[in-house]
Amino acid sequence: MNRSGRETIRSFLQMYLGEAFPEGAYDVNGVIADDRSAAVEWTFRGQNSGPLMGVPATQRAVEFSGVSVYEIEEGRFRRA
Repeated sequence: MNRSGRETIRSFLQMYLGEAFPEGAYDVNGVIADDRSAAVEWTFRGQNSGPLMGVPATQRAVEFSGVSVYEIEEGRFRRA
């Protein structure tokens, strides 16, 4: 499975934000960056009001946090 590229990111976000958590939102809690890399601390909050990978909606609220690290080349994100 190819886990890179814009279309992969779009389909992943559509599955979670668009279908399973249509009212969900990411908050950026902090960013640390230099010329070669960036780290983004984020929190997602939402209510599971749609199916997720074949599992019916639970109507439960969720909250989880994470850190995404990106490589930067020529001023653009190259790899997450």
